[in-house]
Amino acid sequence: MKRINSPSLVVLHHEAQKIPMLWSRSEDGSERRPLRYDRVLADVPCSGDGTMRKNCDVWKKWTPAMGMGLHRTQIQILSRAVELTEAGGVVVYSTCSMNPMEVLPCSARPHPNATRVACSMYPWLMRAAWAVQNESVVAWVLKKFSHCLRIEDVSEQLPALKRCPGLLTWKVQDKKEEKFWENPAAVPDALKQMYPLSMFPPDDAAEMHLERCVRVLPHHQDTGAFFITKLRKFADHNPPKAKPEGDAAPAAAKPADAAPAAAGDVKTEGKTEEGAPAGSAEKVAEPKRSQKKSKYEILMPIKDKGLIDRLVDFYGIKDTFPLSQLFSSSETTSNKIYFVAAAVKEMLAADGKGQMHTVHAGVKMFEKNPTKNETFDYRLRQEGVPFLLPYMTKRVLKVGLEDFKTLIGKRALPMTDLKTPSAKAECAAMASGCVLFLLDSPEYQGTRSVFMAGWRGTAQLTLFVSKMEIQALSHKFKVEPVPDSKKEAPEAKAGEAAKEESAEGANPEPTAPAEPAA
Repeated sequence: MKRINSPSLVVLHHEAQKIPMLWSRSEDGSERRPLRYDRVLADVPCSGDGTMRKNCDVWKKWTPAMGMGLHRTQIQILSRAVELTEAGGVVVYSTCSMNPMEVLPCSARPHPNATRVACSMYPWLMRAAWAVQNESVVAWVLKKFSHCLRIEDVSEQLPALKRCPGLLTWKVQDKKEEKFWENPAAVPDALKQMYPLSMFPPDDAAEMHLERCVRVLPHHQDTGAFFITKLRKFADHNPPKAKPEGDAAPAAAKPADAAPAAAGDVKTEGKTEEGAPAGSAEKVAEPKRSQKKSKYEILMPIKDKGLIDRLVDFYGIKDTFPLSQLFSSSETTSNKIYFVAAAVKEMLAADGKGQMHTVHAGVKMFEKNPTKNETFDYRLRQEGVPFLLPYMTKRVLKVGLEDFKTLIGKRALPMTDLKTPSAKAECAAMASGCVLFLLDSPEYQGTRSVFMAGWRGTAQLTLFVSKMEIQALSHKFKVEPVPDSKKEAPEAKAGEAAKEESAEGANPEPTAPAEPAA
């Protein structure tokens, strides 16, 4: 996340099958629409037998029960991924599992990039023939969303990649490894709940084009094993109706002709949720708001106009900067202020009830300095500077290469030692507080600009950047950094807040200024 450094990045902590659907309201409040995604990658938990080359325990511990125990969860996750995808979007389903003997049919069905498999290399793979983690999951979800979902043919993509086609038939082995069942009718009535219909190959597997699934085998090109399927959602699975109130998707009655319950049709708090039939609207359980303080931050727009005005005045922020995209964990006061992209702003605004367990959103742009400063107590964060610099007209100190190298090596510089005349004069007239050191060099202009956040004290200038970034800049400009001194100057105490940045790390090289994301 530190290296990506994007205001469009959001990290959530959720069970994938329970990610809530958010609803956005139009500016006039008359229309509501679901917020869906254009691309979804569902790399689901699996038995991991495809990692046998690097994980030797798989050879000893693998059993059919490992895959069966995850079958339900995989259907739930893929179903939810389809529900959360916009019409016209793409869902990629993947596992690092092959499931035993799934490699056998490679020689039986031709494929543009198929390779015959010497199954004698894997004698243990011949014990069973079932695909309850891969094709069976894809087939069942395709059946549920047959009116809006299809498998995309990717045989022309990555032509050098050796692969096998997906399976059309397979057997299901019982957990005791004693019996094989070719179809659900062969399963005893007492075990039908344990081995549901969704585990078996469908009668219309050829019409579903399950052979378009991709299987990458470890011995083909010295890799691990992987299963990938690209799904295209060509229509809306259930055209949404505007909701009068609430953030969760509207509930709908289960149609009389709905498909029978599958392994992935789970119930949460008495309500069918992620495994709901394709004809019904998705239902998201209302989150119970705990009285205890949540470990997740709920970011919201800053409504303290006084704080916004002070930020604009202190840093000389132009009117064209999108101030509405500044968020914090409090509407009034906050130690950290984040800058988010317009799309992230819409998502956070729609999460009025705090359903999304947000771990990270956007980039930190400002942070409250722990030491009191009579001028202004919010300092710049290095990672947020690229998105603010094009709009700053104040607190930017252009220094020459010699001064810039000195700051990198010593991390501090007395103002009387500045070699750049214009910077020395401007610094003398500048009030104490946060300042941005911008390298004034013809070689580093525009998109190649290099900068460091710092502090203008009473007598010296101090950096507010992480140790990792100092190391990167030292390497870039061939500067030998001075070891940290045990005694700090009084002005350097203001930099104690930068210790947190040092622990978090930062970009190896300052990012060039960029326009805020739309």
